[in-house]
Amino acid sequence: KNTTIEITLKDTKTQNNISNAEITITLPDAQTITDKTDNNGKLTKKLDLPAGTNKITITYPGNRTYKEATTDLTVDVEKIATNIMAEIVNNTAG
Repeated sequence: KNTTIEITLKDTKTQNNISNAEITITLPDAQTITDKTDNNGKLTKKLDLPAGTNKITITYPGNRTYKEATTDLTVDVEKIATNIMAEIVNNTAG
């Protein structure tokens, strides 16, 4: 897993974090991950994303008290650098 995101769900009036709320993360390949915010209203997830620019959609469906909310997050994942090493092991003709 190459990317960690931290999500915080807040009440826009009081600015208090909302705990134990279901959050859905939609990845670039349309796979979804559903989890809940912790007691502090936060959710931390490790994701395995391909190199390049990735759009992730984060959705809270709402409940009796709170409206639904959606936000998009763009994540740039850099390719890992590589190094080639070569050596001559035999240079005899024939």
